[in-house]
Amino acid sequence: MHILHLSDIHAQINNYQTRRMRNKIKEKISELSRYKPYNYVILSGDITHQGQEYSETHTSFLHDILDAANLSISNLILLPGNHDLIRNTNRTELIEKIYNDNSPSDNLDEILDQENNKSILFSAFKNFSQFYLDLKKETYLIDDVHTVLDLDKCYLISINTCLIANQAGEEGKLLIGKSKLLDCLEKLPSKKDKPIIAVGHHTLDCLEAQEKRAILSLFDDYKIDLYLSGHVHSASYNYEANNYNSLLTLVCSGVHFDGYTIGGFVDIEIFENQFHITQYHWNSQQEYWTRNNSLGRRMIEGTLIHDFEIAKNKRSEEEYNVEILKAQLFDLLNENERIFKQYGPKSIIANQKPYSELAYVWKEKVNSIILPNNDKVLLLLEENIELMPLKNRHILNTYKNHVEGFKNNQLGDFKSQDVPLFPTEIYTIFD
Repeated sequence: MHILHLSDIHAQINNYQTRRMRNKIKEKISELSRYKPYNYVILSGDITHQGQEYSETHTSFLHDILDAANLSISNLILLPGNHDLIRNTNRTELIEKIYNDNSPSDNLDEILDQENNKSILFSAFKNFSQFYLDLKKETYLIDDVHTVLDLDKCYLISINTCLIANQAGEEGKLLIGKSKLLDCLEKLPSKKDKPIIAVGHHTLDCLEAQEKRAILSLFDDYKIDLYLSGHVHSASYNYEANNYNSLLTLVCSGVHFDGYTIGGFVDIEIFENQFHITQYHWNSQQEYWTRNNSLGRRMIEGTLIHDFEIAKNKRSEEEYNVEILKAQLFDLLNENERIFKQYGPKSIIANQKPYSELAYVWKEKVNSIILPNNDKVLLLLEENIELMPLKNRHILNTYKNHVEGFKNNQLGDFKSQDVPLFPTEIYTIFD
């Protein structure tokens, strides 16, 4: 499964860098989807800016993203952010009463079971709910507060972190209705048969301290593998060390530029027992999207690999082996792609370095990385040809021709322009 995670569009922001990154993100998403088609786009809030009305600007951008990912509107998963809310006096007064209670978290749990007070809290989502209905032709399930979605290869827990979001500077104070989250998690199967991802607009650090501890305990007991969020306009990842299970939290940056936001998005691939997570960020000086390997040592190569556990014997041994092979294949091919884009004849470095120096660096990378990786890919494919569908086995021959031509062209004395093209179908050879 392949998931694109976006957050914090703030569509009304329309300065030069924002326009450039939004135009270029469509190209990048289209490029990534050609190697492995996307299954879903998750947008974790702040579609609009400062509660302003939704318009064709919002709708057309989301349709452009879906077109780039070659997906329909049914494959878009949408959550509200604090900028998607509209404020009113009744709601503000109710939120103040919640905070002034001896136990604000328990008080919110009670209010979410009181129709009148619940409707006051939910009034802030009126515009978002209408936008959701107009866009997706279905109702946003605001009454459920938090929902669980079965996405075939994973479960997705959609968490509304904006229930009492109301003003600036409330990070570290938010409550999300822990009892309603428990109701949601209890709908998961008792035997975990696939990975579980939770997503909300706010980071866990935006929650009140005791609320955060309660949510982490729920995540631990219900074996949540991954929590996605946005809000803070800065990409990051973190492992929760005090959990029994390995919970990874991922923060997506925004798709706008406002002086301190570094534009970004998250690419998530789900294999048999691993997430492969790549953060991309916007290089505002050179104006292109690139992998972000500056977030920590686990992402030094640009992709973080996060293991998860599921109940065994739901899938056959053959299916399990295929998923492992896919992961190995993608790692090798993606490393070659990175080297080619970074050091190849059409790279940015090629436009900055003298030809002689570039040629030396490129040749060294070809000999030390690309050619050995090509051999590893061929060996992996040839040893596992029985696991390939018959209809795809011709791709192996096409890839062999490309590898042989590329090798001869790099090591031989005479260069040719007729090297067989790299067959992008190689990414789906086991599908």
